[in-house]
Parts: sequence; structure tokens; C-alpha cells
Amino acid sequence: MATTMPMGTDAHHHMHPTSTSSNHSGHGTHQASPGHQGYFHFSDHAIVLFAGWQINSTYGMVLSCIGIFFLAWFYEGLKILRERWFYKSLQQERSQGATKITESFSGRCFGNHVIQTILHIIQITLSYFLMLIFMTYNGYLCIAVVGGSGAGYLTFGWLRKTFQDSSDHCH
Repeated sequence: MATTMPMGTDAHHHMHPTSTSSNHSGHGTHQASPGHQGYFHFSDHAIVLFAGWQINSTYGMVLSCIGIFFLAWFYEGLKILRERWFYKSLQQERSQGATKITESFSGRCFGNHVIQTILHIIQITLSYFLMLIFMTYNGYLCIAVVGGSGAGYLTFGWLRKTFQDSSDHCH
């Protein structure tokens, strides 16, 4: 579907047809996909992750920012939970005298590894979602991601120091 823009509305002050079949003589099109801007902006209209998550009002933006804030907060907590669980299971294996990988690869250890794998999948999915939300370049959504991440680190980050290896003398 080709649309035309009034003269002077393009950043380069000349017309660019939206058809992908036109030749731009060595330079690419300067149009982003509908609803996506390649620069930071503050708007209460956005499409977030899925076509069904469309923000069309200030109320919708506020609710979305709150949800994204807590998603980023949860992501930080999940990172710490996985780390704590790993060190706790490592300490249990050491206390039981497991010295080799083959000795520690018992049924209980395998179960912990499966749970760690599932949590890793959830963590990496959340991290990509947060990255894609940030890449909308919507200032409100970016602030929600960064704010939630900071609040999550403030809430959970102090737990990290508790589980550092005692042989690590740098901290």
C-alpha cells in the first residue's frame, strides 16, 4: 500500500515513496515501520512486544509502565535467586564430599540443574523482552525498564555479597 506524504514533511525535504520496489540510488529508505521511531520520544501511544499490547492513552501508558517496572524488578530478583540457588547447591555438594563432576552428578544434582535450566530460560526470555521494550525508544517505557532494574538491584542486590566465595579476597 503506497501512501504519499505532503512535501516538506520528510527529514530530507523531498518525497520518498513507501514502495519497497523503488530505487534510492545507494541510500536506504528513511522510514521506520509504522509505530516505531528510531529515536527517543515521549508519547502515550506505543505497541509493546505484541500487536495486542497497544497503548493508546495516558492511562494505558501508566499501567504499562507499572507492569514493565515490576517485570524489570522481577528480572533482577530472578538473577539473584538463581545465583543463590547455585551457590547453595554447590555448598551442599562440597559438604557431602563430592570432589569430581561425576560424583556430584547425582539425581538430586540433576534435578537442581533442570530447575536452574528452566529458570535460565525464563531469565533470558525476560531479558530479551526488556531489551525489546527499551528498543521502542519510548522514553516512558525506557524509564520504567531502568527504574525497575534499579529498584530490583536495590531490593535484591545486597543478597549477592552474602554468597561470595570465601576464597575471593577482592571483596
